[in-house]
Amino acid sequence: MGFTSLKTFDFRNLKNQKIEVDHKEIFLTGENGQGKSNFLEAVYILSYGSSFRTHQDNLLIKHNCKEMTLYGEYSSNNEISNSVSVNLTGKVKKD
Repeated sequence: MGFTSLKTFDFRNLKNQKIEVDHKEIFLTGENGQGKSNFLEAVYILSYGSSFRTHQDNLLIKHNCKEMTLYGEYSSNNEISNSVSVNLTGKVKKD
């Protein structure tokens, strides 16, 4: 079981986009500060509901924005498709 795609909206420094991750291997490359760790943090938040980097949820929202949303699609045994999302508006988190 694994994620097939992730959508980010106003999450840290990541662009608002859908990222397809339905490949056997994924490689994250880039200069410092480009969002590699933020991408991994997004996967972690969708998996566990909290960040491994901070306990202050408001730090997850992109600068000068009021909310953020993460949305992930995943499949089990390549047959059943499911989804999970996390929305944070101010200090209110919805899973």
